[in-house]
Amino acid sequence: MEENKEINTLEESEVLYKAKSKITKENYIKFNNFHLKKKNVAISVIFYVCIVIIYIAAISLLLMGEHIFEGILYFIFATFFLLWQIFLPKIFVNRILKTDKITGKTENEFKFGKEKFSISNEYGMATISYTDLHRIYETNEFYYLYLNNRQAYIVEKQGLRKEEIEGISNIFKNALGKSYILK
Repeated sequence: MEENKEINTLEESEVLYKAKSKITKENYIKFNNFHLKKKNVAISVIFYVCIVIIYIAAISLLLMGEHIFEGILYFIFATFFLLWQIFLPKIFVNRILKTDKITGKTENEFKFGKEKFSISNEYGMATISYTDLHRIYETNEFYYLYLNNRQAYIVEKQGLRKEEIEGISNIFKNALGKSYILK
């Protein structure tokens, strides 16, 4: 039992970098946008190309003057699906946040070591080996540490110095190899 405890903790001497993240509604919306689009790039491109084609068809029908009703329907159809695609992440986030009582109030503290990291907040602490992560994505503003295909820890880069960002990125690259993706 003592041996297992040693594996699942990150000693202060092992900590190379620290970061704090407060998950706000805005950050959660950015994550949800990223999450919905990260795998579906080809589908998104096809979707937007189809929308453009429908708009072109609508404008053509309207300009020809013979099929005005169909042109208006195409235009309404394309506009509806375009707005749906844009506002869908916000709708998902708002539904989740209606029942979530801790978002925006809880600050997570991340401590990064060479082989594992810990996350702690007022509710508890967890230590996770990098090899247990599914994938890590790095964007301009965040690190998304995916536990599986759907759940991720969000680590804000804001507040980190350039050297800290480079150091954390190098740890991730070394630990995950191809499962570390720079976006």
